[in-house]
Amino acid sequence: MNKLKLIFALILSSVSFSVFAQTEGEIISTTIITDDKAKLDLNLANRFFEPNLDVQPTREATPQQYDTKDYSINPPRFDAKVKIPTIPPDSLNTILPNYGKIGAGNYGTVLGEIYLTNKRSASYSYGAHFKHLSSAKGSLMNSGNGHDLLEGFGSKYGKTNSWNGHVSYSNDRYRYYGRPQVDSLNNKDSIKQTYQLFHAGIGTVKTKVGDKFTYSTGIDLYYLATKLKAKETELVWNAAGTLQLTDTRSASLDASISNANRSDSSSVNRFLLMLKPTYKLVGDKWDLTVGATVNYSSDTLKGSNGLHLYPAIHGNYNLKPGKVTVFAGIGGGMDKNTYRTFIQQNPYVGSDPVLSHSNRKIDLYVGSNGNIDDKVSYTVKMSYRAYTNQYFFTNSITDSSQFSVLYDKAGVFGLDGGLFYDLSKEWRVSANMVYNAWSTDKLASAWHRPSFQGSMGVQYNLKQKIYFNAEMYYLSGIKGLNMESNSTVKLTDIADLSLKTEYRFSNSFSAFLELNNILSQKYQRYLYYQVKGFNVLAGLTYSF
Repeated sequence: MNKLKLIFALILSSVSFSVFAQTEGEIISTTIITDDKAKLDLNLANRFFEPNLDVQPTREATPQQYDTKDYSINPPRFDAKVKIPTIPPDSLNTILPNYGKIGAGNYGTVLGEIYLTNKRSASYSYGAHFKHLSSAKGSLMNSGNGHDLLEGFGSKYGKTNSWNGHVSYSNDRYRYYGRPQVDSLNNKDSIKQTYQLFHAGIGTVKTKVGDKFTYSTGIDLYYLATKLKAKETELVWNAAGTLQLTDTRSASLDASISNANRSDSSSVNRFLLMLKPTYKLVGDKWDLTVGATVNYSSDTLKGSNGLHLYPAIHGNYNLKPGKVTVFAGIGGGMDKNTYRTFIQQNPYVGSDPVLSHSNRKIDLYVGSNGNIDDKVSYTVKMSYRAYTNQYFFTNSITDSSQFSVLYDKAGVFGLDGGLFYDLSKEWRVSANMVYNAWSTDKLASAWHRPSFQGSMGVQYNLKQKIYFNAEMYYLSGIKGLNMESNSTVKLTDIADLSLKTEYRFSNSFSAFLELNNILSQKYQRYLYYQVKGFNVLAGLTYSF
């Protein structure tokens, strides 16, 4: 596995960057909380397990794009920090935007999907999307899972504003199978967990050309309910506005409010406010944004509650216009954590974890991006972040098949890099690497957070007829905590290779084949949770 690390490092070694020193970031004391109060009957990479710095996005159903990655039946429990880019969809997708899919594979996997939308219109769009993806079993007993999604969406395009709306319902089914493999489990239903999520949202964007003031705003409602009687409701409002003062000066304001209620063995109301005013100056080769982020949180953990103020400074300088840009900045903020965001990262979290936002007290970074030539682009960044109440997942001391959430003050030095090679309209190659060096205060390690992550991807589009995608992920340095023995468990390095292809027989009819985890490495992204080995999914698509 060390050879794989070397390969990723050599690919990116030609990219140079500046090193800077940590200048500030004192961390206040914090509290570590293990929560196992809930009495439970026993049971699809974004940013490499980093906290969600923005409000959780909702994926809007899109026309068929021949990206077979969407069909994955064995998604690693991590997201690529820098997403592997895919070849843009061809024009036929706009001519035949509706489609239906069916597929099947080993592990008792079944896929069904339908996407419907109106004909192209300059005034409006609307549609509906349904998807079912399930596996009857996995590599261990009782490790099957399932996903159902039903959603509708619409947009109205006006001269001054565009409006959009979205409503969806999803049902995700898992079992807490990370336990001793015993045939005599009396009640398999006792280890089942189901997440039902309802989401509705509406928003508007000012589109009138020539106005000095532009804005966007929207409201989203999330309602989550589980089989184990946990519930969470969150109402979110987001807004952003920019006033163009002159050709070289502008003022902006970003704002958001989150009001969440989680109920289980107890009920907790949580409020989070964010305001971010900024002022931007633009020169011939540079731009500078100066401002501040203000957060108010009603959380009770020390360090995450009350009023907090952070700098918001970012600058860009074009060393070689069109070729090399360097950037640097300092920031911070309260990173929102909810029960919903936790289970999106780890669906085996217990139903009553302690919830607290993570206080990113300081975020220093410097980097560069640009184009080596017309076909090769790069990005590289070095950063240091200091947290109060950063969260980590560990197996519960009372039930090792479920995960508790621990909080600690932490710091992380990060080094990110990526190369993207657009060989032609048909070929695209990319490589990404992320290194994170974590330090913690009370915890012995940064549990379940990888220290090294790498990804490589190759995409090929042959005359709009054959679509090919190969991806390789590699993670290392993941450690789990055996709470029963209070010992550290070093998880095996993860190497996951997948090959996916689709062949179009005609404008309307195509077939796809997906090979996942070709190396058949039955790794654990989370302690005791072994993923599927080599698996196959094949099927047909009809576009109309």
